[in-house]
Amino acid sequence: MLRQAYAHLNLTRNPFGELDGDERASLVVADVRDLAIDVGRPGFALQVIGESGRGKTSHLLAIAESVPCACYVRVPVGGRTRIPRGPLIVVDELQELTRAKRRRLFGRPGLSLVIGTHVDVSRELLEVGFEVRTHRPACDISPGRLEEIFRRRVEWARRAPGPVPVVPRHTVERLMSIAGDDIRAMEGILYDALQRAQEVGHVEV
Repeated sequence: MLRQAYAHLNLTRNPFGELDGDERASLVVADVRDLAIDVGRPGFALQVIGESGRGKTSHLLAIAESVPCACYVRVPVGGRTRIPRGPLIVVDELQELTRAKRRRLFGRPGLSLVIGTHVDVSRELLEVGFEVRTHRPACDISPGRLEEIFRRRVEWARRAPGPVPVVPRHTVERLMSIAGDDIRAMEGILYDALQRAQEVGHVEV
């Protein structure tokens, strides 16, 4: 029944709804190959910094998928989780770990890290000998990149050949004026817009 609900838009589902990890990783609009050049090398740490909704998790999942030995773990609020062992650990929401837990993690010998965090922990990493690279996905947000993100989401939900909804540049600019660099908030607005849409065409907000 869900597949039929969006047939009038030539879609199988609302493309701006929640995604699972594999879906989000496959739809990220970023060249993670450049980010992952040194990932996996012992003593190297890549930190991906930003507030919620700015693309951290998408980047981390895409990097984890591209490196066979990577082990991804998301730290829940409160930090009560077990960080697995391995040569390359991808840790999402690192800021939820206490400083003491971060110190124990960073002290593992021969480790390579990719971390998603709201706060810069480069000083802590440098203190224990890591080489650190920092990436801020929000700095890459532009109208053109957002157009590609939204186009890819719509294409992913395409039902059949033919027209599908389009998020035009003026809608992207309107979303940026409302939500700034918060892509997740933009997706929520687009989700509501498509829920109301009666036919294929430009998505207006």
